[in-house]
Amino acid sequence: MNKYLIYKIALTFLGLFIVPIAILLKNKDGTFKQCFFVWDNKEDGDGNVWLKEHRPNLADKWWTEYYWKAIRNPAWNMRYVRWCSLSALPEHVTDIRFEGNTFHKSFRYSHASMATKTVVRERIWFKFSAVVDGKRRYCEFELVPISATESRAKYKGWKFYPHLYLDKYWLERIANEGWPRYKDRLVYTNSNRVQEM
Repeated sequence: MNKYLIYKIALTFLGLFIVPIAILLKNKDGTFKQCFFVWDNKEDGDGNVWLKEHRPNLADKWWTEYYWKAIRNPAWNMRYVRWCSLSALPEHVTDIRFEGNTFHKSFRYSHASMATKTVVRERIWFKFSAVVDGKRRYCEFELVPISATESRAKYKGWKFYPHLYLDKYWLERIANEGWPRYKDRLVYTNSNRVQEM
């Protein structure tokens, strides 16, 4: 079994019990204490910024922060722990292979939407792989509409962002501005959830 998957499973399971303690003891700025760092979410915080915009009735609640950090994005800071993650920087990612109808995880930027200049809500997917640290690493993504406002999103494998390696817009932006913040490390993940989209 993949050692990174073992780390992810173990840290996710421990997080179910550790995150409530970390929330109770968090720093004044809202971040977790250093000993709980791996269960914090450096990239997205406690999710309240997103929730205030999309689901304001859920923002600023204890349960919401627990869900965001223990269930939705479990052990998300493990990407900053070297023995739990891999480099995503282009100089460490070689022999890219791609198939699918999108580089992104949103209907708005699928190949069909970009071609028609309107949002096309159809199944979008990709399979992406590359050699990192001497081994081929894989991921698969699928987003399927299930109602007028919701979709089922599935992601399995290494958390690559194909648009950073393949989308012309992003390649030009990276050339001018450098690699995007928070996207320099890969973690192994497996998610299957319903989301508004």
